[in-house]
Amino acid sequence: MFDRVTNPIYHIINTPYKIFDHLFNLCSTKLYLSNINQKLHIKILEISSEQLLFNQYKEENRRLRKLLHAPLKQDVKKIFATVISKNIDFYTSQIIIDKGISDGIQIGQSVIDHKGILGQVIVSNKFTSRILLICDFAHAIPLQNLRSNIRFIAFGNGYNQDLRIESLKNDIDVQIGDVLVTSGIGGVFPEGYPVAIISSINTSQDSTYQEVYAHPIANFHTLRFVLILKYNNHFIRENPPDIPKSVIQVEKKRFMELMQEFK
Repeated sequence: MFDRVTNPIYHIINTPYKIFDHLFNLCSTKLYLSNINQKLHIKILEISSEQLLFNQYKEENRRLRKLLHAPLKQDVKKIFATVISKNIDFYTSQIIIDKGISDGIQIGQSVIDHKGILGQVIVSNKFTSRILLICDFAHAIPLQNLRSNIRFIAFGNGYNQDLRIESLKNDIDVQIGDVLVTSGIGGVFPEGYPVAIISSINTSQDSTYQEVYAHPIANFHTLRFVLILKYNNHFIRENPPDIPKSVIQVEKKRFMELMQEFK
């Protein structure tokens, strides 16, 4: 009898508590879900921000993979470096890399990219080095015509300009499209590395010399990563032998690849 009387009263009294408890649980669940949603939103933003850089990482990876196939000889050690600064205008063509004396960089070492010769080290500090590009007016590089084996010197002619080859008589065998590689004379650049392709030949009846220009194979516009060639023994060859047939075959293959890229 007592239970029959108290149960309705208990139910009436307890109902607000049940409603409050239910609302509290709903609020707690909503707050929990809101926190989870916020965390997920932050995670999505983080992933999205990383995705924004995906193409850049993909491009860097492509360049690194190409760099690993750079035209290196087996007896040459390589030091990988990143370009951290450029000092490039019409009169000056220099870059600064993030490697220095502490990494084994020395003045005079050759610098290449995945296509060929870029320049040489002219200043080396503890942690950075300065590179003089082959297109700088102050630069000269001994070359050899891969087809005819004729040797000459090419001079920098300014950024975005073809290299200038001087003192070539009209009867010297050069043709547009000839691949020019390092001759090894002077002991700075190793022989056989691609440098440029002859782009124009101007002859004049009033002169016994022809004006020859060669387009650099290396791409100075997109320089990001470079390789510095480190030799166990310093080489000096005043009269280097002819380029080996194996090197000629490799360079001809690279020339055909370059022609496909130009197309």
